[in-house]
Amino acid sequence: TTLFRSVVAAVAGVSLVISAVRALRASPMPYRFEGYEYTGATRLAVLSITNLGSRSVEFIGPAEVHFADGWNPRWGNRVVVCSRPTIGGRKSGRWVFEVPPHGAKWKATCQLEKHTLMEKVASRLCQYRMLSWTWRYVRPQTTTFASDWVSE
Repeated sequence: TTLFRSVVAAVAGVSLVISAVRALRASPMPYRFEGYEYTGATRLAVLSITNLGSRSVEFIGPAEVHFADGWNPRWGNRVVVCSRPTIGGRKSGRWVFEVPPHGAKWKATCQLEKHTLMEKVASRLCQYRMLSWTWRYVRPQTTTFASDWVSE
């Protein structure tokens, strides 16, 4: 029975770790909607984003705003981005982008790059002429940031 309890405890521990990793992958960067900044012609949304990972992430675009009721501006879903933050590991930053004037709930999406340790190592190695080929084999991980629906 002692062996059985040990096995059950080990399986329970492993399943907790797996569920925690899945939760972090599902929402790798928590954010908070801070509100709007208004200019003469448009409104800008401000999101405060926290990078829980250990490596920096860079918002590379394009950014798009989608409305819950399916409405699209005549120029499309892509929006003007006023800041393209690079947020270091375990740090926070602000992302500011245009939200077209429309009364429905909206969500924002943007491509981002997660910079890896191997990318940092390769950038140092490629400074040496004999090792310049290392850069070709390292690429940052690209993923998509998506907010939840934001109400007016």
